[in-house]
Amino acid sequence: MARERVLIILNPVAGRKAAQKALFPLVKRLCAQDSTVTVHTTRAHGEATVIAQEQGGGYDRIIVCGGDGTLSEVLSGLVHAGAKVPVGYVPTGTTNDLAHALHLPTKVKDAIEVATEGRVRQHDAGLLNEGVFFDYVASFGAFADTAHATPQSLKNKLGRMAYIFRGAREVFTLRPHSVTVTAGGQVVSGAFYYGSISNSTRIGGVVDLTKAGVQFDDGLMEILLIRQPPTVQALRDFAHQIYDPDYFVLLHAAEATFRFESPAEWTVDGECAGEFVEVTFRCLPRAVRLIAPVEA
Repeated sequence: MARERVLIILNPVAGRKAAQKALFPLVKRLCAQDSTVTVHTTRAHGEATVIAQEQGGGYDRIIVCGGDGTLSEVLSGLVHAGAKVPVGYVPTGTTNDLAHALHLPTKVKDAIEVATEGRVRQHDAGLLNEGVFFDYVASFGAFADTAHATPQSLKNKLGRMAYIFRGAREVFTLRPHSVTVTAGGQVVSGAFYYGSISNSTRIGGVVDLTKAGVQFDDGLMEILLIRQPPTVQALRDFAHQIYDPDYFVLLHAAEATFRFESPAEWTVDGECAGEFVEVTFRCLPRAVRLIAPVEA
């Protein structure tokens, strides 16, 4: 029986640099399974995409040690290369939204076990303006730039609290975006403080869509729009899957178009994607293969 060829892509600065501590036990476990292991550490933004695109197709399994941004880069590279290689994820970032959505353990030892022994599941991804890939969220408006605008040093020191501190500062500068959204045969217009397209039950460690009927492989993504800063009661209702139309709009769609009166900045998987007056989105059904817990 041929040895399994495994590529480890590691971001050494993600989170509190926990990926570095995960490397030895991960390699040790893979070697015990008689796998052939190659390790690449990233040194710059976008490098994981290049590695995955140029080399990923030559492996039987890829394991990412890093945060959601590193995982997104790897998946983007594989999609562009047309390589459907199973990807395991040892989450060592700050928020690890996708890890929580997939019920991946946060303890390194347990995450390594899932990455090496879990089951492969199909997962939809998204494409913005026919060129910008994202694996779990694209967003605009309030707090959309918090992840990429927060310094890595602050993330390493404070963890998720770094995002909360950064977001608190933005409360005083919030402004709505006038936009018309066409999705799934529906048209919604108005001034919105926040908007997202996602395939996750958690966004930014704050937005919880656990009860929103999210299916990771149904060919649909969830579009969430927030009209105005909601009241405490509206937030409580939102947490219980009650969407007050005065505040929230939730749609499920395979494609959508956003037309803004003025350019709006978008982020994808926590990284800046640019400013756009018009954005088109389409779902890429079952575009990637992720390794999840057997019981998930």
